[in-house]
Amino acid sequence: MPLGLQPYFLRTLETGSVQPVGGEAEVAADARILAATNRDPDRAIADKLLRQDLYFRLNAMTIAIPPLRARPSDIPLLVEHFLAELRGDGEERKFGADSLQRLHAYQWPGNVRELRHVVQRALVMADPNNAELALPKQFDSPFTATTAPQGIEPGRSIRDVERELIELTLAHFDGDKKAAAETLGISLNTLYNRLNAYRDPDAR
Repeated sequence: MPLGLQPYFLRTLETGSVQPVGGEAEVAADARILAATNRDPDRAIADKLLRQDLYFRLNAMTIAIPPLRARPSDIPLLVEHFLAELRGDGEERKFGADSLQRLHAYQWPGNVRELRHVVQRALVMADPNNAELALPKQFDSPFTATTAPQGIEPGRSIRDVERELIELTLAHFDGDKKAAAETLGISLNTLYNRLNAYRDPDAR
C-alpha cells in the first residue's frame, strides 16, 4: 500500500468507519482484516515504506508461513490440488515419479504461485493421448530468475561480502531473522546490529 494511503487505512482501523468518496457521512465498517506481506516488516519500517503505527495496529496475531522450499512435503499435495482445479472433467492427468522428484528438488523462488503455473503449463502442453504429464527440461519461470551473487572476489571488502551473505540468508528464510541468525552462527542481537549498520553508511 502506498505510504500516502496508510494514514487513511489506519484511521479506519481505529474508528471502525469509512467515508465513501463523494459522501458526507461516515459508514460503519465491520470487517475482519487479514494482511499479508512477503517483505520483512521491520525493514519496510526502516526504509519508510510502512508506518510503524499501522504495523502495530495490524499485528494482533502473526502467522508466519515458511517458503515452499522449506516444506517440500507439501508439493505433492499442492500438485494434486492444482491438477484437480485445472484439469477438465473426466480427465485423469498426473505426473510420473521422475517429474514429482524434479518438482520436489526445485527451490521454488516464486513459491506456491510458481508451482501452480508449472502445473498449468504442463496441462496446456500435455499430449492428449498420454495421461502422464511431462515436464520440459527447464520448467522454471524466467520471471523468477534472480541475479547470481557476486561471491568472493579479489577487491571486495569483508563488509560487502558479509552484507551480501546476511542479505542472501535473510532472503532464503523470507525475512525470518531468528532462523537467519541461527544459520549464520550469530546472535539475533548481532544480526540486528549488522542490519542497522548497513542502513547507516557512517556506522562502524
